[in-house]
Amino acid sequence: MNIRYILYLIVGLVILCLTVSLSSVLIITYFNADRDWLGALIASLGNIIGGVLGAFIAYFVARYQIEITQKNNQLSVKKELDSLALIVKEELKNNSLTLTSMINTNEVIPSLIKYQMTKEAWVLFSSKHANSIDEILFVSLNTVYRKITLLRSIPYEEISGEITIEELVKLKNQVDECVRKIDEVIKASK
Repeated sequence: MNIRYILYLIVGLVILCLTVSLSSVLIITYFNADRDWLGALIASLGNIIGGVLGAFIAYFVARYQIEITQKNNQLSVKKELDSLALIVKEELKNNSLTLTSMINTNEVIPSLIKYQMTKEAWVLFSSKHANSIDEILFVSLNTVYRKITLLRSIPYEEISGEITIEELVKLKNQVDECVRKIDEVIKASK
């Protein structure tokens, strides 16, 4: 519990004790004085005290519920961010493996570029959590995925003539660097 809430609780208890003490004194005075106006005064003070106590309790309950809701929302967003980051990482690993297979065979294979290089996880992640990650990491990821989009946009028949193995090696290094950075972010968030 927060110290500030404990302080509020103590102040509230002091106010409650004072009002109960005042009410007790008035009740005793009422029975000793036999006056009608004193009964009305005690009833009025009882209503006021009840209203103050009710408002005080309602305030603390509402504040507690709002705080718990905010914590749950933050936890939910963090879990979603971690999940999507893991999916993007796996997508990048798959893209890296695809690039590795072409580099190892020393051949640009159009079908692998068109059908194995994916970006769906990035599209989902970037639209939902672009503001939740470090700007440098976002720029790196965006650069890699723009290059993947560019590769996939080349007509199938022209891929082999347009793309060199050196470009694939460079892209693979960038992809691997992004995987490493995402891995660091995932480990840091746990």
